[in-house]
Amino acid sequence: MPGFGGGLSYLLFGSGRTALEIAGNAYYSSGTVDYDAADVPYEGPSYDTNIFVGSLRVNGLFNYDPEEGGVFFLAGAGFAFASRSWSDGPPTPESYDYSSAGSVVELGVGYLSPSGFEARLEAPLYYFYDSLYYNGEAT
Repeated sequence: MPGFGGGLSYLLFGSGRTALEIAGNAYYSSGTVDYDAADVPYEGPSYDTNIFVGSLRVNGLFNYDPEEGGVFFLAGAGFAFASRSWSDGPPTPESYDYSSAGSVVELGVGYLSPSGFEARLEAPLYYFYDSLYYNGEAT
């Protein structure tokens, strides 16, 4: 299932080598599976799945110095949202939409060059209050 994602952040303030930012991320993935190509006992054209996950959080940046640059660390927390839709083709067309709200915590490391270029590796952990399940089965 190919997908893509991205994020934006805004530096609220900094003091010494510590800063606070507000950040948002969005991820989207979409895919189609042909029944004939999959190992399922159905005959028919295909089914489609679309997934969207978004978050809004506040991050603390540590060892962050915009004037000197260098390696920095981040930790954050905030709110998350996920949506999943699934549709099935003939012989029995069906469609389902699910959504859920939750929380996100995140840890990461980044590099800020003296010229202002910034690269990050972030690892978010999402926890959703409602499931994206159907009839108790993982989807």
